[in-house]
Amino acid sequence: MGRSLNEPYIAAAPAYQGEWDVPEGHLFVLGDNRNDSSDSHSWGLLPAENVVGKAVVIYWPPPFWKVIKHTELLAVQ
Repeated sequence: MGRSLNEPYIAAAPAYQGEWDVPEGHLFVLGDNRNDSSDSHSWGLLPAENVVGKAVVIYWPPPFWKVIKHTELLAVQ
């Protein structure tokens, strides 16, 4: 929301720049290998209605394993 994130898990700093407006009902998704990932910086926004499932566990890196507790739905079918 208008601020940079500390992302120590990415392979290298992004070799691209830009600003994107993400309207409600859409997601801007990025892979952790920013410069080689096929993601929103190259193909655009993802309609939230196209998301199937949800993340339930963080498993990498191992010291940060945890179950993700969801309190609300992003999109209703």
